[in-house]
Amino acid sequence: MWNMFDFGCAARNEGGVSGRNNKGLVTMDRKTRKDSFYVYQAYWTTEPMVHIAGRRYAQRAGDTTKVKVYSNQDKVSLYLNGTLLETKAAHRVFEFELALEEGFNTLLAVAGDVKDSITLEKVETEPAYYTLPEFNVRQEGVANWFKQVGSMDLESPMEFPEGYYSIKDDVETIAQNEEAFAIVAKAVKLATNFDLAPGAGMWDMMKKMTLENMGGFMTSMPEGFVESVNAQLIKIKK
Repeated sequence: MWNMFDFGCAARNEGGVSGRNNKGLVTMDRKTRKDSFYVYQAYWTTEPMVHIAGRRYAQRAGDTTKVKVYSNQDKVSLYLNGTLLETKAAHRVFEFELALEEGFNTLLAVAGDVKDSITLEKVETEPAYYTLPEFNVRQEGVANWFKQVGSMDLESPMEFPEGYYSIKDDVETIAQNEEAFAIVAKAVKLATNFDLAPGAGMWDMMKKMTLENMGGFMTSMPEGFVESVNAQLIKIKK
């Protein structure tokens, strides 16, 4: 488990707030238990429980929507506006797909003697605030990145010529060259939203990491992203 509560972290600027690591199971003010809290509860507690996830994603568009339910019981029955949709057997995580009715909908999950309910609204278009502005900026940045590097770099084989920079070099080594570091800093910003700068923020943690290592948590990047970074770095002599 990472952390029970969100906590202060000067280097962070994500999730619409700065100076906070939002990976806790409960919000920083100890008032809101996140869905992840109930996942652990489903696995660890022996007291019967059931929890419908995604209640803050209350306005949903589309013909169908997915709903997850966490429970330590063997079976969960899901009701939509009083009508039984389905009863499923699973281990801790129960997944349902359903079509909401127009307007407001009440979902009720029943697992043995315990139950939980939420209200969802079917809308034509989901609210703009469901997508963070920084996410849109990063997506536009990624699109521009691919437009600038061109298909040649995306299709380049992963080569590591001696005497040139590559994704196998750690960030501290790359920082010795202004041109190479600018490429890496931009890539890290697009992939993780971290501002990479010597001596600032999370520099001490990241300076010995390579772009090759970082590829493990750049999972949101399109195919060819890391290859395109390497293709640019290997053009720069050490």
